[in-house]
Amino acid sequence: MASEEQGLTTEELEGQQNMFSAGDKSQSKGRPSKKGPTHLKGTRALERLRNRIELAVNELNRLRDENHALHKEVESLKSASIESPDGTAVVFSEGAAELRTQIESYISVIDGYLEREASSEQDSSAKQEQTASEDHG
Repeated sequence: MASEEQGLTTEELEGQQNMFSAGDKSQSKGRPSKKGPTHLKGTRALERLRNRIELAVNELNRLRDENHALHKEVESLKSASIESPDGTAVVFSEGAAELRTQIESYISVIDGYLEREASSEQDSSAKQEQTASEDHG
């Protein structure tokens, strides 16, 4: 056969050439020859590698999009913040509704304290007036 003389084997596909010539026996010295097309094993490995590369590229794109969105958020927060040049920014970990409830409870406690203080002052001034009127009377 003319193709075997040129170094092509019958297992190879048309148009492919063997890397080793048919006369090179160093490839198979002491080793049994593999049966079946070896190019299919390589094709499967390449397909798995291609799939892994696609997954990596998709993850990189997702991370790039997330990074871009976070960058925009940071920039908008920087531009929206109103800080005095010598002041310190105050950040609360609670939500607005929870913070409002907590502040309102503090206000009611302070109001109660002020009312008791005012009533005790009124009582003491009333007692002083009563004692003063008893002394003058």
